[in-house]
Amino acid sequence: MFQVYSLVRIFSLPIILYSLFIIIRVKGFQPPMEGELGDFITALNFLFGSFISYFIFVLLTLNAKKTSTNKSLWWWLMCILLALLAFDELYMIHEYLGSKLGIKDTLIFLFYGGLLGALLVFNLKETLSKNTFIFLILFALCSLSSQTADYLYNEGVVVLLGRDISYEQFLESFGALFLSCAVMTIAIRGLINNTISISQKTTW
Repeated sequence: MFQVYSLVRIFSLPIILYSLFIIIRVKGFQPPMEGELGDFITALNFLFGSFISYFIFVLLTLNAKKTSTNKSLWWWLMCILLALLAFDELYMIHEYLGSKLGIKDTLIFLFYGGLLGALLVFNLKETLSKNTFIFLILFALCSLSSQTADYLYNEGVVVLLGRDISYEQFLESFGALFLSCAVMTIAIRGLINNTISISQKTTW
């Protein structure tokens, strides 16, 4: 029974993603896709952190008898949030939801920010650890700078790999990378301090 429960938890992310895909197709939702190079780079950077979070979640699930539910839930929610941010970069989800719900799309971003803030506050000790905090500060600076650049320069671009990338996308991509790096530092500390491990008695 424990193995079945653990397997369901481990595969919870693909189960949710496939369920959402089916619901979206049935309902006929089709958010427009953004195809700029900067959007793909930003999405990859968010996915980097999402994959790390999911990996740690799986490790904690395999060692469930020694791990608190809150800790594994934290990593699962971080994984979902970063994956959502990645897909938002590619499919303009916040703009689409804003138009469908009749609200400003910035409110969707505030929801993302509120969820991220709640997760960081819940794990405040790790959040304030030196390396993690530095990356979070860099993430915040890049996020604010990207919005400022978009307001001041609008279509201003830099050239990367022969492709034009707007100042906003350029800064957003680094912000996504810094956020994922902050998540990675928390994971590394957990592995080094043996707070994240797999019980040697775990059998499958």
